[in-house]
Amino acid sequence: MSQPNATIWFITGISSGLGKALAEAVMQHGDFVVGTFRLAEQVADFNVKQVNQGFALLVDIAQPDQIRQAVQTFTERFGKIDVLVNNAGYGFAGAVEEASELEIRAVFNVNFFGTLAVTQAFLPMFRQQNNGHIIQISSQAGVKAMAGFGVYNASKFALEGMSEALLDRI
Repeated sequence: MSQPNATIWFITGISSGLGKALAEAVMQHGDFVVGTFRLAEQVADFNVKQVNQGFALLVDIAQPDQIRQAVQTFTERFGKIDVLVNNAGYGFAGAVEEASELEIRAVFNVNFFGTLAVTQAFLPMFRQQNNGHIIQISSQAGVKAMAGFGVYNASKFALEGMSEALLDRI
């Protein structure tokens, strides 16, 4: 369980890459991480190894029911959030005209709609606390498009637009 005065971070997608590195750095700093994984084995392993520094939840952010359950579990267990990091993401490379609707929806379901749903789930708590931070891990692709990444670019441009709109609202 977290220390009483520890900063509590909720970080999506901590199984590898930037999310994993950020979670490790936060815990080394003495703060508490609630992180999401998509595989049950990863959740179990994290919860055994990080008993006093973190807590893992099984969440695919493309699944709204899993987000709702995770936020409910989080709220019941911790009661407050200090920092939300939307890190989970889905890469996609390919010509726009060759991407199927299924592939396009998969990218948007994680990179935009899933991130939006996680953000929406925590905003009421931030407002009630009158405190908190949201860090959106996006991409250079959200501000400058690159050939061969049109669908990915579009998902990150959508994330950037939503995130910018929040700047004056929290």
